[in-house]
Amino acid sequence: MGRSLFTVAHTFFFQHPPAASWQASAQGVVYSASKHAVLGLARAMYAPLSARGIRVAVVHPFFTDTGLMTTMNRIAIAGIQMLPIERVAGTIIFSSTDPDIASTGAVWLLPDGGPLLRLEKEIVKGGVYDVIAERNRRFIG
Repeated sequence: MGRSLFTVAHTFFFQHPPAASWQASAQGVVYSASKHAVLGLARAMYAPLSARGIRVAVVHPFFTDTGLMTTMNRIAIAGIQMLPIERVAGTIIFSSTDPDIASTGAVWLLPDGGPLLRLEKEIVKGGVYDVIAERNRRFIG
């Protein structure tokens, strides 16, 4: 796999627990919807792009020390370690070039200053989902 497509979502919203791409927030409807869309877009593109040799990855960084962090945001997370932008960039490069073919389509979490976490592709199985998966497999190849 020489080509890669990655998206960047976010793992935290101020008024809601971590994982804004997975959990909605009534205080940030548009924000939550946009992060769900980023994750859904990558999941939808995984099968057709990987069939063409293009790696797909989603990187979910925690708060990152950039110019986008407002003073109010910085006050809200005072005492919590922010990620340096270089760590996020390194994760994007790593997720785009990881030689493990099984990592394509995975979600990469940078929850804090700790280890990089790879979440495997979520696969819904059973019943009608198996029928749909088989049809998709035949259609995509």
